[in-house]
Amino acid sequence: MQKAQRAAERGNYDAAIRGFQEVVDVPPLHTVARRRLAMAQMEVGNASAARTELVRVLRLNPEDSWAYLILGNIALRRFLWMQEPGGARRRRKEPEQEVLNEITRRKRV
Repeated sequence: MQKAQRAAERGNYDAAIRGFQEVVDVPPLHTVARRRLAMAQMEVGNASAARTELVRVLRLNPEDSWAYLILGNIALRRFLWMQEPGGARRRRKEPEQEVLNEITRRKRV
C-alpha cells in the first residue's frame, strides 16, 4: 500500500490505482486502501468508480468520516459541473444515493 500511496503523492494516479486495487483485492475489508483507491479514481476523473469504492467503505465502516468528506467533494464537483451550460441535461440518478440514505438512517437509530 505504501508504494501505491507514494505513486499517488507523485501524481502517478494510474500506478496508484493499480497498487490500491491489489491491496483491496487481497483483504477486501481494508477500508483505508479502498478510500485511497477512491481518491485516486477521483483524481483521474472517474467519479463513478470513486463513489462505488466509498460506498463500500461506508458499508464496512459507517463511521469513516473521510469517506463522507470525499463523497462531499465529489458531490460538490458534480454540482459545479451541473451549473455549466448544458449540465442539467446530463443529470441522471445516482444509485449510490440510496445506499448513503440507508447508512444515514442506520446511524440515526
